[in-house]
Amino acid sequence: MLAAGLVAMAAHAPLAGADVREHNYFTPMLSYALADDDRLTDDGFGGVIALGSRFSPYLAAEIRGSYLTFDSDEEERGLVCGLLNTCPQVDDTELYGGGIGLNLYPFAGGLYLHVDAMAGTHGQYHGGVGYEFGGASGMSLVAEALYHMSEDYDDTRFNLGLKFPFGASAEPAPEPDPYVPPPEPEPVRVVEPPDCELPAGAGEPVDFAGCEIGDTIVLEGVNFDFDKATLTPESTELLDRVIDALLARPDIKVEVRGHTDSMGSDSYNEALSDRRANSVMRYLQEGGIPSDRMTARGFGESEPIADNDTELGRSRNRRAELYISDANPPEGGTTTAPARAAPTMGDEVVIRDGAFQPNELYVTPGTRVKWQNETSSSQTVEFFGDSASYRIPPGDFYSKVFDRVGTYSYASGIYPEMETARIIVKHAEDMPTASPAPAPAPDAAEDDTVDAVDAAMAQSGGAGRTVRIEGYSYVPATITVPAGTTVTWQNSPDNRSHTVSSLPGGESGALAPGASFSMTFDTPGTYPYGCDFHSAMSGTVVVE
Repeated sequence: MLAAGLVAMAAHAPLAGADVREHNYFTPMLSYALADDDRLTDDGFGGVIALGSRFSPYLAAEIRGSYLTFDSDEEERGLVCGLLNTCPQVDDTELYGGGIGLNLYPFAGGLYLHVDAMAGTHGQYHGGVGYEFGGASGMSLVAEALYHMSEDYDDTRFNLGLKFPFGASAEPAPEPDPYVPPPEPEPVRVVEPPDCELPAGAGEPVDFAGCEIGDTIVLEGVNFDFDKATLTPESTELLDRVIDALLARPDIKVEVRGHTDSMGSDSYNEALSDRRANSVMRYLQEGGIPSDRMTARGFGESEPIADNDTELGRSRNRRAELYISDANPPEGGTTTAPARAAPTMGDEVVIRDGAFQPNELYVTPGTRVKWQNETSSSQTVEFFGDSASYRIPPGDFYSKVFDRVGTYSYASGIYPEMETARIIVKHAEDMPTASPAPAPAPDAAEDDTVDAVDAAMAQSGGAGRTVRIEGYSYVPATITVPAGTTVTWQNSPDNRSHTVSSLPGGESGALAPGASFSMTFDTPGTYPYGCDFHSAMSGTVVVE
């Protein structure tokens, strides 16, 4: 029954033989044995210790040690022979031994066939099936159903234990310092025609000027983590250049196609290729390509471009493509479609007016980016594929250090209507050219705004005084006015959001850049106030 169950699970489990790494392992297991009736004993208990090496996706060799004990059972001897005292004498039986075994993985996955031969108390032989639950190269739960032969007895043995891998082959981790640039993505290959192609050199701009309906572009530099649809940092560098090319050709519509090799079931490969195609499409959409210009489709293993019997061929078949589904280039072959906005560089993102500002921020490795919440409600910053930040109260901030080159997309974990934003980490020499930040408005403009507020109040028949909010200061910090004066707090147009709070007549709430708040003071006294967002800010109104 157990053997049939293991085979059934293997038939429905996703397979990934090409991704099984060579590794050694240590597996302790507990055993239960259904005793042969001729033993005249109870069923047996024991254990197995296996030390092995899986040196290919299909084969592993082991050294095994085994122990079983069978307790004698008087009832098994029979009533008649007991009365006549003619029954054979049966003692407790202990079997121990050690030897070698082989595991054959017919599907390069978790199911395997096991055989072994052991020497010890008696010659012992095992044969049957097993299954590794939880992955072929990581720690896993192991179950076995084996035929056990020793002397003239045939027992059925069940083993259950944990497999602990060690010494798995893996790519060496990159040294953090000094910086070693990642390998350049392979040249993007154009299937046909030859005039619709991407440049072979890394970092060169992409031009879709020669692309027409029916062209297919193989993005050989776009890679994914094992068994995931997560783009690697190297992949996003190539896709950033593709985004620029698509923005320059707004007439082009594409179908993003995902493909896999033949390792695994058809249904699993089709689902994996579909997730990867959608991952590429979402990245292009986040870069500014409208969703109505793109579709995504997974083809699984159905359209190979190389031999699936070799690792090189399988690696070529695991690919992403852009299929030109529509194109209507303007006469002359040029377009005036705007490229992406000039990059913003810095280390701070402000959350205000229902958006992350800037929406796209370029930083160098090692930069700590700060998110300042200048709204009147709590916010969160949630990175795709990562944990969300702590809740950010109004006026507070959250920060995160970015050490690795790549593109990190994030969104609000509370307000899904807020547009997705990105942190793009590049080395200084790889940064795009940034436009200079606009110069702040001259003080005269702020004076004009303040004068306009005072003039409006004077025209309405009341006397007024104005306090400017500049940076993190109230200017002037102390203001003296006669009773009946209306005081207005004017936030600078290029400033952060602030509040005016702790006054007896009410509070301003969040004052966005350029916004104002007014209050009339009829009773003489001293009225201190401050900012809910920035506790170091303070001011005083003295009423005479």
